[in-house]
Amino acid sequence: MKIFRMADVEKIEEMLAAGKTVEVEWKDGATGDVNVETVKFVRWDGLVFTTGGCIYTGLDKLIEIRKVA
Repeated sequence: MKIFRMADVEKIEEMLAAGKTVEVEWKDGATGDVNVETVKFVRWDGLVFTTGGCIYTGLDKLIEIRKVA
């Protein structure tokens, strides 16, 4: 696992712009919980909003970004 970075946010943003549904698996930096959720949108400052909450750039740990078929 690596810390969620702006490069990851940009990759998600590009996938969303191409019309793809994006799912992210990550470990919450505050609680330690592992989450798998669909991305709704990305904010300009790197906050990624999902169906269950949000992913904090620089705090949460990325496991995988994947395109949903």
